Amino acid sequence: MPITGIARPFFGLMGRKKAPPSLSILVADGISEKSPRKRDGTRDICDARNPGVLTEPGDQSALRREINRRGIPPRLFHTRDAFLNLAHAARSEMTVLTPFIDDEGCGFLIDLFSACKPDVRKQMICRPLAEAQCGTAFRKRKEDFRRLAVAVYEYALPSALPSGRETFHAKVVLVDDSSFYVGSSNFMGSALERSLECGVIVQGQSAKELHNVVQALKAIATSTPEANW
Repeated sequence: MPITGIARPFFGLMGRKKAPPSLSILVADGISEKSPRKRDGTRDICDARNPGVLTEPGDQSALRREINRRGIPPRLFHTRDAFLNLAHAARSEMTVLTPFIDDEGCGFLIDLFSACKPDVRKQMICRPLAEAQCGTAFRKRKEDFRRLAVAVYEYALPSALPSGRETFHAKVVLVDDSSFYVGSSNFMGSALERSLECGVIVQGQSAKELHNVVQALKAIATSTPEANW
């Protein structure tokens, strides 16, 4: 299912208010079948149909000035908008993997799950709610998560690793087995608005494979009942 309709494209690149192409992107393994072939027969992974996802460190940042100076084409999409487009596109389920959550990020998580169709299964995989890096913000809004029927899984297991546990650092928003975001953005205010974060949206066979990995992850993670929130 194509993902289209960017709510807030990046403006200001080259000083022009020109909307970038729609986020109807990425076939299997992130390579567009419409990408031009090079002399060796391969295709470029990135083209106009394969935009990246970006949070900038402020509108007046040194990075923004340098991007403008270089005249980089407007093919980047704001992290919030890319996430919301994924939520709107979900047909049966949406799963968010986020190791860290703060108050602002928690509010956006609720907005994101609220953007799904009513019959879409909503799932979040996080680190233990007993830890402040997730639980403090989550518990302030737990009634909203309950109202939205969000299933919560905690992934942190005892391990022989030097850290003493098996857990995760990936940041993923997966819809069905068709599309996903993967990148550096946590659900935190800094990552969503103020820090440089980069990611990409992927569709096709890679999404099916990641969906299988997430199913395995849910099988070993702790499904946290609402009573323990």
